[in-house]
Amino acid sequence: MDETWGFGNTDSPNRNKLIAYAAAYLGETKLAIEKFEKLKQFYKKEYDQFKYKYYLDKVKEINNEISRLQLI
Repeated sequence: MDETWGFGNTDSPNRNKLIAYAAAYLGETKLAIEKFEKLKQFYKKEYDQFKYKYYLDKVKEINNEISRLQLI
């Protein structure tokens, strides 16, 4: 295939998000947190560059998911 399809390139934000939620569902907490952390770094960099509140909201959302997983 010449183009990407499915859930994104390796280490893309979309792929990290989908892997994080799938891992959380399967009880793979360590992997889920690792992927959420990568996704959070992506949103932080986007916020630093563009200063859109949307990215800060995403960082907060991901922090909530990480906190929830750490309680399990």
